[in-house]
Amino acid sequence: MGKVVRFDNEPLFKEFVSKYGMNLFLGAGFSTYAYNDQNETLPLGPAISDRLCQVFSLDKNRYDNGIIELSDYAKQKGLKHTLWYEPERVFPGTEFYNKGMENQEWLISVDGEDNLMWNLADEDALKYYSDYILASLKENGVTIYRQDFNFAPLKYWQKADSEYYDP
Repeated sequence: MGKVVRFDNEPLFKEFVSKYGMNLFLGAGFSTYAYNDQNETLPLGPAISDRLCQVFSLDKNRYDNGIIELSDYAKQKGLKHTLWYEPERVFPGTEFYNKGMENQEWLISVDGEDNLMWNLADEDALKYYSDYILASLKENGVTIYRQDFNFAPLKYWQKADSEYYDP
């Protein structure tokens, strides 16, 4: 099992790569939203997970050129870069929520649930999200795609079937 190292800047990352060699796996640490409302860094665990599932945005204060520089450095060292995606889950206030609200049937909501589901069965919604992910992979130099799915989809699928596909 490898070591888990938290870093906040590129020089520290480069030092660890030079000394130990490691695969670049960026998670919550590259996000603007890895901080609470008082601008305090969130600890690893449920607080950061809940916050980051709601909103994603690259922290331009720490990575003004994006994370491609980190990816390029990892590549020079023969390492790979993993970036984690969860395309199905959508929260109000996010880019995908706003885009989904412009296009009926792109979002599936279920009463009593905080998140919505991106409707990957809709061809236009699938194309929009696929184009987004492909652009993100290229722009960020990602070599390994990792996908999460952290909620039960059955009731969303049933609702979409009853409202959109089996009228």
